[in-house]
Amino acid sequence: SIENKKVQNSQEIETFDLKLNRVSSNTNLIEIENIQYKTPSSSIATNCELLLPPHTNNLGIAFGGQILSWMDVCAGTAAKRHTNFPCVTASIDCLHFENPVKIGEVAAIIAKPTVAFNTSVEIEVQVSAENPITGERRFCCNCFFTFVAISKSKRVQIAQLLPETEDEKKALKDGQERKSKRIEKLNNQDILISQDLTIEKLNESNSKLSSVSRVEMTHLVLPGHANTIGIAFGGQIMAWMETSANISAMRHCNMMVILVSAGEVQFLQPVHVGEAVVIISQVTRVFATSMEVMVTVYGENLMKGEKRECNRGFFTFVAIDELGKPTKSIIPNILITNEEERKNYILANSRRIVKLEEREKLKQRSQSLNLGQL
Repeated sequence: SIENKKVQNSQEIETFDLKLNRVSSNTNLIEIENIQYKTPSSSIATNCELLLPPHTNNLGIAFGGQILSWMDVCAGTAAKRHTNFPCVTASIDCLHFENPVKIGEVAAIIAKPTVAFNTSVEIEVQVSAENPITGERRFCCNCFFTFVAISKSKRVQIAQLLPETEDEKKALKDGQERKSKRIEKLNNQDILISQDLTIEKLNESNSKLSSVSRVEMTHLVLPGHANTIGIAFGGQIMAWMETSANISAMRHCNMMVILVSAGEVQFLQPVHVGEAVVIISQVTRVFATSMEVMVTVYGENLMKGEKRECNRGFFTFVAIDELGKPTKSIIPNILITNEEERKNYILANSRRIVKLEEREKLKQRSQSLNLGQL
């Protein structure tokens, strides 16, 4: 009968609800066979920032470090929504600027989880440049942040991701592959360094010593630079890193430069409020139209006089003219004078190959990329 069918359907729904149990008051948390999940869409975070003069260079183009800082805050919000724990930035991958954000425009930012592990989550962040008068938008950049959930009071165990769409399923698989490649790359560095490349082969006319581009900056971490648990925002550290790298690049080429990519930014240790951040940058290699700059960050406890390496990253810049267009001027090569510079020179080429591959994938992906709506 109709009534019996209604009872049967009701029982089936109740059984299904037991399998997909919404845990406690957190309606976004789903439990399947005692494993907790969240959908990527339940943790999306968005933000809009108006580009003002302090955010741009003298050509009215946004500093790459400023965009990175905003991306980190938005990504951190998405990470906390997914994990329900305080989170700190662990690394960034695959940042490529396709179009600049200019003064007076809005940086529209959206962040969405792609893959979750036991204590960490990867967040994809997309930035668009919006003209608030015409409403026109263009793709600016895309990047992947990895955050680690932390807690002093209880064991961290975060929910896994339950993708709902084909794009989310692919993003999850790609995120797992990125993690595997990072581990593989670390294991293969010694093989690359052992290649036969003598210092003499690198010395050419129209060259500069790499040390000429060396920049050292010091910042004191204040409460406004840190999160709720007193650890400096990863985005703030990256903004300082980009400023130092920018100066190194300009010192080397004696021209204006613009950030085009960043990668392999690994946060090894946190920097706390009250500590000093010491940032050292230096050009590692010059290519046809671009330069790679390595930036190393140290945290210093000023009361104890102790200093430790906290993170390191690589930024690529292109020289530009007074109109903000890539210049045709020749960028001086660098002279290698020691083993450390030789090692960085060799690894820079392998990083460039990876970045070019990533950029091509990003171009294909950006055409159909839709993390959500602002």
